Amino acid sequence: MIDQLRWQSLGFYEQLGNIASELARAIKFKDANDAQRMDSSLWRILELVDLTIDDDKNKLRLRELCRFKEVLGDWYCQTKVYDIKPEALRDYALDFAMLARK
Repeated sequence: MIDQLRWQSLGFYEQLGNIASELARAIKFKDANDAQRMDSSLWRILELVDLTIDDDKNKLRLRELCRFKEVLGDWYCQTKVYDIKPEALRDYALDFAMLARK
């Protein structure tokens, strides 16, 4: 479990960049048919998203973050309500990582 204070010391773009990295790992494990590692990675992603939602500096992005979490849950549960590819979720978060590097 990541330290909440350490997570909150990161900027929003850095937080999403870390989530993008974990999403890339989850996709890699899915492609390798490693369900146990994929599940672990997805639970970590959800933990990171929850920490991002709980971070006061992100309150203006609350709707966006909650929708992102909802879509992640849809992918994980395979309910196909949103029918979005995991790579699209990764790319969404990765865009923020690129902004953090600028």
